[in-house]
Amino acid sequence: MLLTYNAEDDCCFRAPMVKPLTLDALKPLYRLYGKEEALEWHENRDPGTHNYQLDNRLQAYRFFSKQFTLPLIENEIPSDAEVKSYEELVVGLPSDNLTILGLARKLGASISRPPVPEESSARKSWAEERRSNLKNLVRYKPVQVERAWTVANTKNKGVETKSYLFSMSNGLSANAVWLTCIAPKKARANVAVNIDGSRRCI
Repeated sequence: MLLTYNAEDDCCFRAPMVKPLTLDALKPLYRLYGKEEALEWHENRDPGTHNYQLDNRLQAYRFFSKQFTLPLIENEIPSDAEVKSYEELVVGLPSDNLTILGLARKLGASISRPPVPEESSARKSWAEERRSNLKNLVRYKPVQVERAWTVANTKNKGVETKSYLFSMSNGLSANAVWLTCIAPKKARANVAVNIDGSRRCI
């Protein structure tokens, strides 16, 4: 196993932070089976960000050639001439090609459910049966909030937020965001969410 991480990854796992939890944690296991040479580590510093560029690829070639007892691969075969342009890769789509939303609507329209019974007692029995089935399906068990932490807040564009982490009685956690308007208006304004995810008071 070759563990490859980037020194300053701008996406997720930075090499110095995960090394104790990956390489150091796995070493005893590989040592137990006498396969220490089958576990290697590479920290990418060129460019060091989230990438699979030349340095990372060369390390992979070197590792695999070593593990499969092949001649050492020290350079990459030039392939720039094989890379297609955007225009060469553009393909046409059928006129009736569905988007994800269109496909969802088509599938949704084909779903047929039995109508809810008209009689009130029958309707109540039907609803209780559905709730019971749902509880069994999701293995529902009631829990209580044991503690709530305020972990972050913002005040921007007339909207205030507070982010909470809830510690539940079953050992799990949940989070929530509370929003309110702080715009200087006499009447309480409503919060609107823009298409890009930002918020504003209206």
